[in-house]
This record gives sequence, structure tokens and C-alpha cells, in this order.
Amino acid sequence: MNLFRKNKPSLPKIWCGGKEKGVALLIVFFIMGISLSVFLGVSAILFSEIKVIRGMGYSVKAFYAADTGIEELLYLDKKKIPDEGTRGFCDICNSCLSFDCQGCSVSADCDPIDCTNCQVSYCVGSGCDGTGDKKYIVIGSITPEEESFKSYGSYQGTTRAIELELNIGY
Repeated sequence: MNLFRKNKPSLPKIWCGGKEKGVALLIVFFIMGISLSVFLGVSAILFSEIKVIRGMGYSVKAFYAADTGIEELLYLDKKKIPDEGTRGFCDICNSCLSFDCQGCSVSADCDPIDCTNCQVSYCVGSGCDGTGDKKYIVIGSITPEEESFKSYGSYQGTTRAIELELNIGY
């Protein structure tokens, strides 16, 4: 009995017949394709969510720009009153600086002294001339029955508005 045999018994060889060659490679490509599809799908969702989150920040800045327009209009109405006038709204184009109130316009029938039937509009910011991306536009209207003030704030293409209406007759 020879304990140390030189010829070890070999396992039986299985003949594949050439039909299963490359199956492992095909499975690997299939798994890689699925994982790439999942990765691209998740990336597309995350990219759109990042745009939405960025837009929310722009929305807040645009809202505060619109709020600044209303606050400025109310300030100029109460604090920049012309001599013998009752309010400063109808004299806004004369009281604010030219770079503060770009394109300021007042309706033709507006009297700065009694200020009962006026429409005023102006723009403030770097976007007023079309070259910047930050601005607010203020539009106000006063009639004997109603006062209406609107302010549109814009930042990076996002616009928000604030409207203030006061019924005087009630």
C-alpha cells in the first residue's frame, strides 16, 4: 500500500458543449445596466429637487423685495409730504432720488397737494434697466373710494407680489 500516490484522482470533467460560454459576463452586464439605470434615475430626481430648493431661496428673496417696495411706498407716503400737502404718495417721483425710483411716472391728473386721484409706478434695483436680476416694481393707485398698492419683487427670475388695498368709504 502506497500512502503517497503520485497520481491523485481527478474530478470528472464536465463537458459544456460551448453553449454556456459568457453567461457570467452577460449577468454582470445586466446587473451593471440595472444599477446604472437606478443611479441615473436617482440623480435626475435629486437634481430636480436641488432646483426646487434653490428656487425656494430665490422665492424668499423675491418676497422680501416685494415687501421692501410696499414698506418704502408707505414710508414715502407718510414721511415725505410736500408743503401744504396731506400725504406724500402723489409726490413720490419728486421726493425719491432718480436712482432709487427709476422710470417713476405719475398720472397726468394727479395733484400733489390734495392727492385724491393718482396713479404712481416706479422700479428700484439692478434689474430695472434689463441688465440685472434684482428689482422691485411698485404700482400705487389712489381714488376717493379706495387705495391700492402693489409691489412685485424679482430675484433670479423668480417673482413674488404683495398687494395692499384699503377701502376708504367704509
